[in-house]
Amino acid sequence: IRIWDMERREVVRVLEGHDKPIGSLQWNQQGDQIASRSLDGTIKFWSALRDGTPDPIVDSTNREPRVTLDWHPNGQTLCLSDQYGQHVTVWDTQNDRAVSRMQTEQGRIYNVAVSPDGNFLAAHNASGTFKIWDVDDPSTKRSAS
Repeated sequence: IRIWDMERREVVRVLEGHDKPIGSLQWNQQGDQIASRSLDGTIKFWSALRDGTPDPIVDSTNREPRVTLDWHPNGQTLCLSDQYGQHVTVWDTQNDRAVSRMQTEQGRIYNVAVSPDGNFLAAHNASGTFKIWDVDDPSTKRSAS
């Protein structure tokens, strides 16, 4: 991962650590952390403010590579979808643990997005529908197509 100073048009930081190509990259809302998802099956968190070795995040109960990710506006929670399943995991980056896990019933998840206020999580799946969950009460969900 290369971080560029666009004004000076030069690389100011290089972040290394994945064994395979990166499939997703996302800044948190505060701009101080980057999450990267690689084809090696790991998600890594990086300080955007300094060089260093990232902390890899691997859900020990589900080591499938992740497809997509999105930060919660609080900057400490990341929402991840798995590559082969129908799950979205909400990950607490400060305590390095899964907070909740939601499932769609129809097809692989292609994209996840957290609402700007952080109250809702949406997932788009292979069947062409999407689910919307209440982040505070994941048992509450809505469907649309």
